[in-house]
Amino acid sequence: MHSPDRAPGGPVQSRAKMTIGLLVAALLLTGALGYQAWHAERAHRQTTDRVLHEYAELAALRFFVEGMTDFLSIPLAFGHLAGLHVKHDAELPPLESMIPTADTVATCTPTALNGERFYFRFDLRDGRMVTSGVRPPDDVLALVTDSVRQRIAAAFADRETWYLAPMFRSTASGPRALLYVAVRDLEDTPIATYGFETCNAAIWESNFRRIMRTPLLPATLVGKLPNDSLLSVDVTAWGQFSGHYRSPMNYPPIYTAEVNDTAGRRGGIRLRVTLRPDIAEQLVLGGLPESRLPLLLGLLGLTGGVLIVAVMQIRREQELMRLRADFTTSVSHELRTPLAEVLLYAESLELDRFPHEVERREAVRIIAQEANHLTQIVDNVLQLSRAERRTLRIVTHRLGLAREIREAVDKLSVALEARLMQVTLALDGRTTVRANADALRQIVINILDNAIKYGRVGQTITIGTQVEGEMVRLEFEDQGNGIMSQDRERVWDPFTRLIRPDDSVPGSGIGLAVTRALVLAQQGRCWIEPGIAGGARVVVLLPADTPLSSPQDARAE
Repeated sequence: MHSPDRAPGGPVQSRAKMTIGLLVAALLLTGALGYQAWHAERAHRQTTDRVLHEYAELAALRFFVEGMTDFLSIPLAFGHLAGLHVKHDAELPPLESMIPTADTVATCTPTALNGERFYFRFDLRDGRMVTSGVRPPDDVLALVTDSVRQRIAAAFADRETWYLAPMFRSTASGPRALLYVAVRDLEDTPIATYGFETCNAAIWESNFRRIMRTPLLPATLVGKLPNDSLLSVDVTAWGQFSGHYRSPMNYPPIYTAEVNDTAGRRGGIRLRVTLRPDIAEQLVLGGLPESRLPLLLGLLGLTGGVLIVAVMQIRREQELMRLRADFTTSVSHELRTPLAEVLLYAESLELDRFPHEVERREAVRIIAQEANHLTQIVDNVLQLSRAERRTLRIVTHRLGLAREIREAVDKLSVALEARLMQVTLALDGRTTVRANADALRQIVINILDNAIKYGRVGQTITIGTQVEGEMVRLEFEDQGNGIMSQDRERVWDPFTRLIRPDDSVPGSGIGLAVTRALVLAQQGRCWIEPGIAGGARVVVLLPADTPLSSPQDARAE
């Protein structure tokens, strides 16, 4: 069933182009606004990241300054011995004069470990070693002596006043380090060293824990939150400050700053401070900028979707306009044929061109037949209009199916005879359905009319019924070319006509659409399946009613 394509009119095309143009402009405008918003958000985010990194640098610098201050304060552990100059042959100060200040400044945690220390004085002039406290093994004293000699010789040119040896042994209470100070003569030549062994925590842990209790970020922003809740610290030192410290918390390196003192006279220190990511909300006034990218992408996608829907609707509208134009043309042609027949025979009767009574009766019969055809076309148009407006209402009652089918077939007897077709009825006279008589006859007429128009000349159309539970199956099978499987559902759509080699068959493409609407309105179903002889079989299911008791009842019905 086919209708020639017709392009919509010029004004319609112009309106469609204008609508699409406006929608495309809206899409471009939304995209431009989205890009500007994304660019502004990106700049804001970059500024925020820069501010947070600056806060991390501030905390790192404060930590570094505090740490270096602690390192520089280690000579206080030696009291007056730090920087002391005496005559080369003078008597050295007693070792006991250093012990009180050493225990006060370089303490270990727990304090019980302080009792495990040993203190020493090593006279560089005669090599004598004097110790106090817990005397270490001889090999440890030998190691201390060698370390002091090497360090003093290496650091003499730098005029160092105190020295921190690397950790050189481990004990049951943990690793130990050696601190000592040089006493010089009046010519600034080292003549003796005073020192003591202490725990590693005295140099790293205790000092850095104290620093972690010192505010490293502005209190006006973070309040009284401890540093462990704000940031993590990682310190690595080499040279005389050899060691490593890491705060208890370890946050992901998003907002990080480093301080590297690689040129320090005592070696080098690398300090890394990392802010806790979620604390950034408190450090930036107004909080971190929320990403608007998902919203912008959503709006852009929505605008694009609206554009696509609008284009589809415009195309659909143009297609509907074309279908309506085709429908108007098809209905006009379909109405013109029966009207011409009616006018022809009516004028012939009026002019008394039929001298015989038989001819006049035949003319009247043809006029009545074509009038019925016109009524069928008008009914189909009205029913389709009601179905599209969803105002189609049908009142059903008990009907004898065989009688209604025969009456519908009789109305098409002339069309059947014209194409030399026959209708074979395989009906049970007792079968009844819940249906509307006019609607049922219109269903039968529409299906038969389709078979007559598109079936081959001389074919036999078979109509049969069968009860299937609570439904009655009504079948119409012809001997035509059939309908392809991909078209069996499409032919029920309004204004659809399949492409045929010979497209001279008149039709509006609404007969099957009206049929389905009428079947559905009566709580039924319909579809098309292949016939036994290669044609098409149209199946209609309608609700069954109580069967008639006998064939006589069927004839009475």
